[in-house]
Amino acid sequence: MSYAETDQLWISLEVGTDVLPLLANLCSAACVSKLRPPVDEYVFYPHKGGPTLLQPPDDWTRFVKEMEKDEWEQKERGERVVLPKEELSEAKGPEIAPSLNKGWFYKWLKKLFHS
Repeated sequence: MSYAETDQLWISLEVGTDVLPLLANLCSAACVSKLRPPVDEYVFYPHKGGPTLLQPPDDWTRFVKEMEKDEWEQKERGERVVLPKEELSEAKGPEIAPSLNKGWFYKWLKKLFHS
C-alpha cells in the first residue's frame, strides 16, 4: 500500500482547553466528509501532512497584517492616528508625545493595554 492509497488524515480538534493533532484512520470518502471542522487558526482541512503543506500564518503575522490593513484604510479615508489629550501626560514631554502618534507600534500598545 502506497502513501497515496492510505486513508490517514491529520486533523486538529479542541479537547477541553487544548487543541490536539489527531491522526484519523478513515475507511472512505464518506468518513472524511463526516470529520468535524478543524479549529480556527490551524490547517483548515484534514490533511496528510508533509513538507509541502501550507500552514496558516502565526499570531504575529496576522497581527502585523491587521495593523497594515488598518493603516491603509485610515490613509484611504484621509485619517490620522491621534492620541486623545488626556493620554498625553506632562511627564512624556513635548518632544516624545508627538512621535507616539505615528505607526503600528502605538496601535499595538493601545490595543494591548485597552483590551
